Amino acid sequence: MVVYECVVCRRTVFSSRRKHVYEKGHRQRLTSILRAFSDKVAAARKTIKAATVVKYDPQEHEQKFWCHCCEEEVRKHTSDGDLTVLYGGMLEHMRRPEHIKAVNRYWWTHQGEVKMKAQFILTEDEYERFKSSVTKALESYEETENVLIKQIAGQIREAEQSRMEMLKTVLEVCFKKATEKYPHQSRFGCVASGITSV
Repeated sequence: MVVYECVVCRRTVFSSRRKHVYEKGHRQRLTSILRAFSDKVAAARKTIKAATVVKYDPQEHEQKFWCHCCEEEVRKHTSDGDLTVLYGGMLEHMRRPEHIKAVNRYWWTHQGEVKMKAQFILTEDEYERFKSSVTKALESYEETENVLIKQIAGQIREAEQSRMEMLKTVLEVCFKKATEKYPHQSRFGCVASGITSV
């Protein structure tokens, strides 16, 4: 008797694998798994033409996903510690030769729908398009950051100018009151010349 461990059904099968993979329960569970997995893959595939680069957030960008074909956890995004390419890790994983072999083995072992198989593999052409999309997204991100830095610098300059004007006004008022109260004291004259140069 051949014992078969079905990872889709999560049980040991004492009949042959070939008979088990055509059973209704196995087919339903496999379809459910592949649909859920294909939703994740579809979200990643949307970024092939329009990659997204964002500021790195450790809680958000260290996420992993379970690759059913490779039976391992894989990073969802790619990050250098400063910036993150959303779904970069997932797309990188989907083009690896080891993943492609695992997809073929998974489909052969579990008899998945042939039409669905192609969406779980990233071709070299698709990966090249993704890389050029990432380059454009990085350029766009840098331009946006430069504009933002200039805006913040302008706001800081305006705030500093406003503070200096307020300080000058306060000091002038204080000096005026002091000279009215003590008109014969010469040391306020020195202060006055310092205030006007502020």
